[in-house]
Amino acid sequence: MIGTVPEAQARTTVLAEAPQAATSGVVDSAEVLSAQEEQELEAAISNFDSKTGLNVSVMFVKTFDGYSGTQWAEQIVKQKGNNAGVLAVAVEEGSFGIAAGQNWQSSWFSPLERAAKSELSQRNFSGAGMAFVQQAQQLATGGSSANNAGGSSGGGNGLLWLGLGGAAVVGVGGAAKFMSSKKKKHDTQAALQHGRELPGSQADELRNQPIDVLQTLADEELVSTDESIRKGKEELDIAVAEFGAERTRSFRRAMNTSTTTLQRAFHWKQQLSQGAVSPAERRTLLVQIIGECRKADEALDQQAADFAALRNLLINAESRLQDLTQRSVELQARKQEAATVLEQLKTKYDSAVLASLEDNIPLATSALEQADTLIDEGRKAITQAAGQQGGAVDAIRAAEDALNQSEKQLQAIEHADANLQVARQQLPALVQEVEEELQEAAKLRHQAQEQGTPVKWDDFQQAIDQAEAALAHHQAHPSDPLGTWTLLSEADAVLDEQLDALRLSNTDQSRLLQLAQQQFAAADAAIQGAAGFIQARGRVVGPEARARLAEAERSRAQAQQALRDNARAAVDLARQARIQADEAQQLASEDMRRYQNRNNRGGGGGDFITGMVLGQLLGGGHGGFGGGFGGGGGFGGGGFSGGGSFGGGGGFSGGGNF
Repeated sequence: MIGTVPEAQARTTVLAEAPQAATSGVVDSAEVLSAQEEQELEAAISNFDSKTGLNVSVMFVKTFDGYSGTQWAEQIVKQKGNNAGVLAVAVEEGSFGIAAGQNWQSSWFSPLERAAKSELSQRNFSGAGMAFVQQAQQLATGGSSANNAGGSSGGGNGLLWLGLGGAAVVGVGGAAKFMSSKKKKHDTQAALQHGRELPGSQADELRNQPIDVLQTLADEELVSTDESIRKGKEELDIAVAEFGAERTRSFRRAMNTSTTTLQRAFHWKQQLSQGAVSPAERRTLLVQIIGECRKADEALDQQAADFAALRNLLINAESRLQDLTQRSVELQARKQEAATVLEQLKTKYDSAVLASLEDNIPLATSALEQADTLIDEGRKAITQAAGQQGGAVDAIRAAEDALNQSEKQLQAIEHADANLQVARQQLPALVQEVEEELQEAAKLRHQAQEQGTPVKWDDFQQAIDQAEAALAHHQAHPSDPLGTWTLLSEADAVLDEQLDALRLSNTDQSRLLQLAQQQFAAADAAIQGAAGFIQARGRVVGPEARARLAEAERSRAQAQQALRDNARAAVDLARQARIQADEAQQLASEDMRRYQNRNNRGGGGGDFITGMVLGQLLGGGHGGFGGGFGGGGGFGGGGFSGGGSFGGGGGFSGGGNF
C-alpha cells in the first residue's frame, strides 16, 4: 500500500505525462541525459529487473504540472503495480518524488532517498538515476541496508551474486565514480560560465542552480562590485575635474546607487554567514546578491564608458571641429541645389501638395548658422587650460545635432518627387495599418492593466499620441500626401516598437502568472498536507514543525498579496511557501518516528499496542488508525523518509526539492 498525504487522495485528475512515462524504464523528456548515459541507465535497470523480480523506473520531466513529486511518482506506481519502484525528477522545478509498491520494503526508502539526493543536489541527473538503481539492487539482493523480510531474491542469492561479481562491481563502480565526478565538475563549470554571462536583470534564471554555484557567483559579484566602486570613485574624480559637477551628475548618481546596493548586499551576506536562514531563504538571498551587484556593476560600467567617450571626444576635439566645418560647407552647397529643386517641383505640383516643404530652406539655413556658431565656441573652448575644456564637448555635440537637422530638411526636398509617388500609392494602406495598430494598442493596454504587466506607460502613450496626431493631420490636410506620409511613417515606426515591447511584456507576464498559479497550487497542496498530518497526530508533533508551517502560511499569504504588482516575487514567495511546508512535514514526520520508536522500545505488544496508544492519544479512546504517510523536505535542510502502513507492510513514497 503506497503511503499518501491527505491532499493527494483528494486529487483524482490524471497526470498529463505520467501514463506515457509508465511504459518505459528510462524517460527523459527533460533531455538531461546524453545518449550514452541513457543506454547505461537502461542497462542497469534491465539488470535490476532480471535479478530481483521487481521493476524500477527513472524519469526526468520538466515539471510535475502543479503536483508534488510524491503524488506524481505514486501515479506511476499505481499503474505499474506492487513490483514497481519509481524515481521521478522535475528538472525545471528542482523537485523529485520516490514511490514504490507493496513488494518493496518500507525500510528501503531512506537509503534510496539518500542515494538519489546526494547526486541531485549537484544536478548530476545521470548519477542520481544510477545511484538510485544501484542502491535498489543492493537492497533487494540482500545488501547490508536491506530489510531481509520480503523480496523475491533471498539473502543467499544476494551474497553469491556479490561474491562472484565483486571484482567487476569494484571495477565498474570505480570507473563510474570517476566519470560521474568528471561530469559533475564539467557541469559545475558550465553552470558558472552561464551564470557569469547573464545580465543582472536575468539573475532569476539562476534560481534552480546548485547552491555551491550560487555561492561562488555571489562571492564573485561582491568582490567585483566592491572593486568597481573603488575604481569608479577615481574615475568620477577625474570626470569632475575635466567636465565639471553638472556634466557628471549622472555618474555621481550611479555611484551613490551602487554604493547603497553594495551595502545591502553585504548585509545579506552577513545574514547568510550567521546561518539563521532556511535553505529557501539562502537561495533567494544568493540570487538577490548576484542580481543587485551585477546591476550596480553594469550601471557603473555604462557611466564609465560614457565618460570615456567624452574624454576621447575631447582629446580629438580639434579634428572633430574640422570635420564639422567641412560638413557645414558641403551642406551650404546642397542648400542652393535644394532651393533649385524646390522651384522645379512648384512647376509640377500644386502648392498644397508641397505645403510640408515650404519652410525647409529657411529651417536648413537657420540650423546651419547655429552649427557655425557652435563650431566657433568649440574652437575657443579647446584653447582653455586643462580641466576647463569641457565646454568643447557640449559645443561639438550641439553642432552635430544642428547639422543633422539641416540635412534632414534638405533631404526632404531632394527626395520629394520620389516620395510623392510612393505616398500617393501607399498612403491608404499606411493609414489603415496605423488605425489597426491603434486598435491593437487599446487591447494590449487592457490586457496589461488586467494582469498587472509592468509597462513604461509614458512612452507608450507618447507613441499613441503621435500616431493619432498623424491621422488627424491626414484628415485635416487631404491634399498634403507628402506631409501625411512623413508623419505617419515616423509614427508607425515608433508605435511598432512600443507594440512589440508590450506584446512581449504581456506574454512574459502571462507565463509568470501561469507559473504563479502552479506554484500556488503546489504550495497549497503542501500546506494542506502538512496541516492535515499535524492535526491528525495532535500533541505528538512538536513546536518546530508547527512554526515552520506558520512560516509557510505567511509566505503563501505574501505571495497572494504580491501577485498583482510583482508576479516574479509572488512566484518566489509561493515556491518558498511550498519548501517551508515540506520542511514542516519533514519535522512532523521525524516527531512521529521518534514517538513510534519510544513506544516500540517499551515492548508493549508491537503494532497493536502502538495503534491503541495512538488511538487513545489522538482519537479520544476510539481505537487505532491505519494508512500510510509520506514526508517532504528540501536539499540542504536534511532528508526525510516516508513509510508504508504502521503495521510494517511494504511500499513507500516521498519527495522533496533540490
